[in-house]
Amino acid sequence: MAPAADILGDRCPSMVLPNPVFEGSEKRVEIDFAPSAATPAAGLRALSRAQLDELMSLAACTIVSSRTNDHLDAYVLSESSLFVYPTKWVLKTCGTTKLLNA
Repeated sequence: MAPAADILGDRCPSMVLPNPVFEGSEKRVEIDFAPSAATPAAGLRALSRAQLDELMSLAACTIVSSRTNDHLDAYVLSESSLFVYPTKWVLKTCGTTKLLNA
């Protein structure tokens, strides 16, 4: 392999190699809710897709796809993941998603 000086010539390495993109560390907000007697059995899982879309727009992200099972609803977001249980809501993200706005 040729020495770096032969490859770069008089150019600075930062002019040749792109700088890495850094999005920051993963962030997570996890909220537990205490159900009341009037809470439906589905709890938070009873939220409609339109309601979830509105909440995610506040966080500056969109729902890309979803999966559901007997225990939770999982959503792949544009830069994140959302997990909805009957009494818990978990939003994990990196990038520009604004957790506290959600």
